Amino acid sequence: MEKFRGNFKYSIDNKGRFMLPNEIKKIVISNKIEEFIILPGFSQTYKYLFVLPYYFAKRIEDKLESLKFFDTKAQKIYTYFFGNSFKLSLDGQGRLRIPQKVIDNMAIGNDIIVTGEGDFMKIWLPNDYDEMIKKEMSFNDNALNDLLKYVNEKYDI
Repeated sequence: MEKFRGNFKYSIDNKGRFMLPNEIKKIVISNKIEEFIILPGFSQTYKYLFVLPYYFAKRIEDKLESLKFFDTKAQKIYTYFFGNSFKLSLDGQGRLRIPQKVIDNMAIGNDIIVTGEGDFMKIWLPNDYDEMIKKEMSFNDNALNDLLKYVNEKYDI
């Protein structure tokens, strides 16, 4: 499957809906992706949401399912994943609707940044995205170099 790529600024309407970027919508349509799972991100520093195609979320769910009963830490991840996620479907105009509870919990305003993240997407609060790029991916303070070194050492890329 072609990967989700790019970053796009969008507005959400008063019902919490936003259009998928055309580049992403083409991939969604060509791969017949109809459902997504939305889930809060794992950062304590930045606010974002994961937007996982259902087939991708299902792979995670299946792995969690085999762990949850006997492992109390895995149970917490299972609770986090299922207790904070919502299933979304594209409407007829190619929009996704962020549930109001998620909008309230994340303090989402009118604007969002949608980023392609390979097999999934993220929805960022614009200030958090800008701050993350500035602090975590800057060449000026070697942050990006440190990330590249970490990935290279951990995954032998």
